[in-house]
Amino acid sequence: MTTLALVVAVFLGCLLILSTGLWIGLRVTRARRSRFAWAFGAMAISTAGWLVLYRGMTNIPLPEGVWYAPHIALMVTGVLGILWACLVSLLLLRANLVQILGGWFSALPAFVLVWLLLQFVVQPYVMEIAYLRSNSMAPTLLALHHVGICPHCGGTAFVPYTTNFEHEPPGARFGMCGDCRKCCQVSEMDATIWRADRFVINKIVEPRRWDLVTYRDPRRQVTFTKRVVGLPGEEVYIREGKVFINGEAMPLPAALEGLEFTLHQFDGRPALWGTPDNPAALGEDEYFVLDDFSIRGHDSRMWTTPLPGHPPYALPRSCIEGVVGLIIWPEDRMRLLR
Repeated sequence: MTTLALVVAVFLGCLLILSTGLWIGLRVTRARRSRFAWAFGAMAISTAGWLVLYRGMTNIPLPEGVWYAPHIALMVTGVLGILWACLVSLLLLRANLVQILGGWFSALPAFVLVWLLLQFVVQPYVMEIAYLRSNSMAPTLLALHHVGICPHCGGTAFVPYTTNFEHEPPGARFGMCGDCRKCCQVSEMDATIWRADRFVINKIVEPRRWDLVTYRDPRRQVTFTKRVVGLPGEEVYIREGKVFINGEAMPLPAALEGLEFTLHQFDGRPALWGTPDNPAALGEDEYFVLDDFSIRGHDSRMWTTPLPGHPPYALPRSCIEGVVGLIIWPEDRMRLLR
């Protein structure tokens, strides 16, 4: 619930700032309905309309390879959004066109202030919206993917969209079932490419076991998302698909029931760390992280290059940017994680 409360607080804060700017503009232009409540209502309805318009534009089936597709969606949404705001103002505020234009023009500094706050305060220190470029966290978080049938339970299996079929079994693709959460070889799948999940990263909470965390690799300056399984001061290893902490098997949360972690990769490479013969001993502020789609993942088990002052398998707390708290899109996958 922490992330949901954070999203609501940020949204309401931005709405109040924008409404204040519009309210000042309406007072200056002497609009008939210039009280703050009317300005807030007009801004809320206009914002809701912009969100619906943008959501509709991004749902139009444009080819994934067309680089200008999101720019077209943004431009069309902007034009329609301006027309929508004018219509709302005419009907709700009972103002003439000059008063409407004057009110919204006076609100421009508020829009600039909101943009600055989102860009330089909220995104670096509070929360941000992100998506993945690989399916190593399937089925919990999805990047571009295909949908197929799980051979284990007949449920929905998610298969990574990729052009690299090396080491894939003949006539099938490695996937993860969203129902039984088992890795499977999917032979029945459609050709549709489904878009990636969008999720909120909460940057004000501390990581806990089984949380999904995003971190930045300082060597490559790239952001990744993994699941925390080992906490500072613990000894971690994997056996028969289960995570053992200090020699004791850790039960999975109900949401992860059926998930198993492997000690090898789909190309046959064995795990280097976190095995019964070579457990990972974590120091202070060090974490052991795994991918849910572990047979295709590259996580603490497989890392070879250590960060200064840490063993190869350890993720330092200083590299963690936040905890994945909420999947916000698409609607059928929307759910609260933290």
